[in-house]
Amino acid sequence: MVVIWRSPGIEEVDKVVKDEPGPTVDSKELAFKVIQPSEIEAGTQLEQIVAAVQDELPRLPEDGQVLAQALRRRLTADFGTVWHVVAGTDFVIEAAEDRRNFLMVSIGKLRVVCFQHEQFMGSGGLLSMIDWNKILQSIPYFLMIVLCFLYMTLTNLCQEGRGEVKLQIGKRLQAYMCSDDWENNLGMLGACVLGSSFCMRKVRLMRDAQNKKAR
Repeated sequence: MVVIWRSPGIEEVDKVVKDEPGPTVDSKELAFKVIQPSEIEAGTQLEQIVAAVQDELPRLPEDGQVLAQALRRRLTADFGTVWHVVAGTDFVIEAAEDRRNFLMVSIGKLRVVCFQHEQFMGSGGLLSMIDWNKILQSIPYFLMIVLCFLYMTLTNLCQEGRGEVKLQIGKRLQAYMCSDDWENNLGMLGACVLGSSFCMRKVRLMRDAQNKKAR
């Protein structure tokens, strides 16, 4: 069985936790073992998660699906959202790229995999999904594209010998944009766009260099 997780954007924490009846895992005869990660630093949140899983498993049912649901509620209540938990004896899981607190443990033949998936902040709405750094980096390229279209438009409207403009909107644009020094104005605008593109690229390279030094 192959399990591929796709996390929801926002998850609300359940306030009411119900215990599921059924036979429980016998931890006295079965050894609890952490498979991944191989090393856990003391005092970290992951160490607390391992302790919570080890404490919770003996009280949970043997059924893998019910066990996963109950353990997920415990982890969500203690460490927040969004948690994915899979339990069983034979499965393969492809965890999300933006995961954290990934943990794989075994108790007897039963394997349990859990990891926390980053979520968008509900209060931010769509704004929390926007990568503003990428938008800022793409602004110079967008301005250059606009400049190219503007140059072609002004060339067709304002250059002498192009003939009379028939469309009414074209005549209005011609009267508004085709001044005597339109070529100089377009050249100044192009220089500003190229200068801002160069400056933003320089700032980004300097910031990346500082981040590498900080690491």
